[in-house]
Amino acid sequence: MAGSGHRYWWLPWSGGSDGRQHLASTRDPATPGWTPPRPDDGGARPLGDVDYIAADADYRLLERMPKQGDAAPAHILLPDLDEALWYRRDPADAASGDRAVRQFFDFSGCAAR
Repeated sequence: MAGSGHRYWWLPWSGGSDGRQHLASTRDPATPGWTPPRPDDGGARPLGDVDYIAADADYRLLERMPKQGDAAPAHILLPDLDEALWYRRDPADAASGDRAVRQFFDFSGCAAR
């Protein structure tokens, strides 16, 4: 999160038959021994899940998560981000109480890591 000094990692997952899309928080994938959260029991999700709502440039809602090769969404709304960053943080990490400055994001570009 810009300005906070914290980094957060999220992985997309589909809500299945309910048609909703979500992001599952995860630990840094570069950590030795990292494994993705397990779908059935939740696995390690430090900040839980947040709803993911995306739209194209004309604000038409996108029905699924983008896949490799797809165009990136023009707009993304993460309505639960503030709650995840504030209430679901690790109580042992007093510095982790970030507040989401925004929860609505506009696409500005892609860059290789």
